[in-house]
Amino acid sequence: MYTFAFLSFWAFFLTVNSQLCVESSFSVIPVRLYYNRSENIVDKRVSRCLSPSTVPNYDEAGFLGIRVADQYIPNLNKGVVSGFRGTFSVDFEDNHIETVKREAFFDLPGVRSISLISSRIRWFETRAFSDLPSLVYINLEKNDISSLPPGVFDNLPNLERLVLSENQLTAFKPESLRRVPNLQVIDLNFNSITELRTDSFSSVPSLRNLNLLANQISEIHPNAFRGLKSLLLLNLADNNIKDLNINFDLISNLAVLELEANLIN
Repeated sequence: MYTFAFLSFWAFFLTVNSQLCVESSFSVIPVRLYYNRSENIVDKRVSRCLSPSTVPNYDEAGFLGIRVADQYIPNLNKGVVSGFRGTFSVDFEDNHIETVKREAFFDLPGVRSISLISSRIRWFETRAFSDLPSLVYINLEKNDISSLPPGVFDNLPNLERLVLSENQLTAFKPESLRRVPNLQVIDLNFNSITELRTDSFSSVPSLRNLNLLANQISEIHPNAFRGLKSLLLLNLADNNIKDLNINFDLISNLAVLELEANLIN
């Protein structure tokens, strides 16, 4: 009888605990929470995922953001950060992360900024960043990203800036971006992009600033920038461009074109 009662309690405990996270991403890690109040920094130890249910004594009042640094987390699984409310930011910096899975950032209607700087990330699943209605800024610089799958950024209606600088991208394909109607700035500086094909950025007609400084671009299709009627700044400096055959009629509002340190005669 006692054995049955114990097993029943243990099964109940496991069921309740599993409901705290969509999926588990780590065992126990230190995290830092930021608040808009006198005690503005609070350090906690959290298990499995980051949510209001897993952060000990979590207080929603004045919550500004959460930071994870210097941790080994091979996979950011679905819901690694989930369920928080209010306006806040998420910062994973200087970690060891290999893959960001589908819907890693889940049920976060108020998140404004997600930063995954210097975390050795190699791969993202489709819809790794999706259905985040308030997200304005994504920073993925200084990782090991060599390619992006279709729809990795999907249904981000207020996204304005995407930073992918200092990675290993060899190409940028428009299908990686879906339903991002307000994206204004893409930073692709210091990658390994070699060519810009036709309609390279056709999925982001709202784009105003496009930064491609210090890549290895040698070929640009005349219609590479088709659809970018709002483009104001195009930075192609420090590449391997010999001939500039861009159809400028397609980007007639362009105000600044950076071309220094190329091979143009």
